[in-house]
Amino acid sequence: MKVAAMLESRGRKIATHSWVGGGSLMQNIHAGFACGNTAVLEIAPNYAGLHSEVMCEPLVLKDGYILAPKVPGLGIKLTDVVKNKYPFVRGSGEFNSVPGKILVD
Repeated sequence: MKVAAMLESRGRKIATHSWVGGGSLMQNIHAGFACGNTAVLEIAPNYAGLHSEVMCEPLVLKDGYILAPKVPGLGIKLTDVVKNKYPFVRGSGEFNSVPGKILVD
């Protein structure tokens, strides 16, 4: 928010980069709507599973635009059903290499 405000004071726009999990996606979308200088709210083209199941309401796209969420708050919920469906398994994803970015312990 501070960076967006600094850029807005200089007449610059921001574009949120939201290729993240459902909770972080909602945070980025809320931040984008809160900033008067948002040019683009970027989202992954196909978010599903855990990413969508923690959202209180689905994202609504109209004419290429994301409509503002209607539910108050951050717009995520983490239920026992979701936690049981997607249990955390140490070593399964929090530290993964990808082509061009090899991570080591």
